[in-house]
Amino acid sequence: MYVAWRLGVDDPKNSWKTKSILVLEAADECAGRLRSIQHPALGYTANLGSMRYLRQQLLMGGLVCEFSKELTPYGHDYPTAFWHLRGRRMRFKANGRLAKLGEAFDREPMVANRGAYLVNYEEEFGLEPGAVVERALRKALGVIAEDPLTKIAAAKEGHEVEIESLCKKLVELKDNGQLKFSSLTPKEWDLLRKYGHHNGAPLYRQSLWDLLHKNSSFEAYLLVQDGLGYQGIVGLWNAAEAIVWFVREFESSSDLFQSK
Repeated sequence: MYVAWRLGVDDPKNSWKTKSILVLEAADECAGRLRSIQHPALGYTANLGSMRYLRQQLLMGGLVCEFSKELTPYGHDYPTAFWHLRGRRMRFKANGRLAKLGEAFDREPMVANRGAYLVNYEEEFGLEPGAVVERALRKALGVIAEDPLTKIAAAKEGHEVEIESLCKKLVELKDNGQLKFSSLTPKEWDLLRKYGHHNGAPLYRQSLWDLLHKNSSFEAYLLVQDGLGYQGIVGLWNAAEAIVWFVREFESSSDLFQSK
């Protein structure tokens, strides 16, 4: 559809102006990867397909403005009322803590068959899936800051001052910060991707799966995998890229938009 539209409006010689552009669609509607389905039981319409885009995606944003003349902000501040996992109904507060302690997890995490997820009680008890990932990433960033190979790798290419400043920020984020994309500058995110080392290995040679397993309990990882609903995003893809993507994608930000 996009190519057909461009052929119709951008041909410098106007050779397509006098010709018809035929679009063949195998499905019964022309919607690309977007589809609206009426839920038979609940009566509301669910939109399947791409649902949001970033301010930095200039092609997408420009195309939306071409047709709708406005960008509609998109955020993740909508409430999730309940999670239904492992045969249990769980409810979390907006700040990542359980509404009622013990509703989803057992107070004694080593007692089998009582809590839905036997997470680390001291550090992970009561955290909702997204908060588990944020905590694990903050912990991982602290390990990266303390790994001597992070500074050594950056110093070899003349970035001693920048990496020293970055490591101080990472330690602060680990201890008491809220991890957001704006927590670091674009250049600092690039330094992290290129020179960051976690437990002696470059960050770009590790997967997000490895990183989460090293910085959270196995049961907490399963909670994330089950509760987020997107198993692929916590799987075997490059940790250096995944950290930046996850932080940017899941924070409520003015950089996210949707089309009407």
